[in-house]
Amino acid sequence: MPVILPCFALASLAGFILITISVHLLRPDLDVVRNQMSLYLIGPWGHLLQSGYCLLSLGMLALVFGLHGSLQPRARSVVPLLLFGVAAVALCVTAYAWMDMPGVPVTMQGRLHRHAATTTFLAAAIGVNWQAMAFRLDRSWRPHMVWALPWAMLCFLSLSLLGLCPESMIGLGQKSVIVVILGWLGAVSLCQLRLVRLQETAER
Repeated sequence: MPVILPCFALASLAGFILITISVHLLRPDLDVVRNQMSLYLIGPWGHLLQSGYCLLSLGMLALVFGLHGSLQPRARSVVPLLLFGVAAVALCVTAYAWMDMPGVPVTMQGRLHRHAATTTFLAAAIGVNWQAMAFRLDRSWRPHMVWALPWAMLCFLSLSLLGLCPESMIGLGQKSVIVVILGWLGAVSLCQLRLVRLQETAER
């Protein structure tokens, strides 16, 4: 399995994090705790965050396709490919279909944004759990289940608890879910890169 896929996945995650932090610093008019990420897509520097969303989409695809190619045949499943694919497409739709601003009538674009964002979170949360469960069928990945599966379950739990977050802290709650999912993607990408390099060294 080419080493370029986990490298690209890591670079994409790092790029998204850097862009997101930069946009937050460039938008002091928005409240980090109260305002959702979607509001940062609208107005100044929104195009930069849109590119970050698309970059993250490509990174998720690189990760899941890299994993699919590196896992032993019995551990491979088309389900994570489909789930991460849906999450990646939905994330791009989320980036370019703006949410409705507070206090304005609901629009078709706003509905599309809301459904796309929900689909992204659900597909990603289910995808990481399905992929983590598949690690038990691969000799190299099985030892990593001790942290990968609980972390994946935490991703789903944090998403489930997001609905209990008060309106005044919905921005912080949403961003916390994103951080937990990004952390899992980053940790698995690092492990994948390490395993690929170990395999390349063994084959020399």
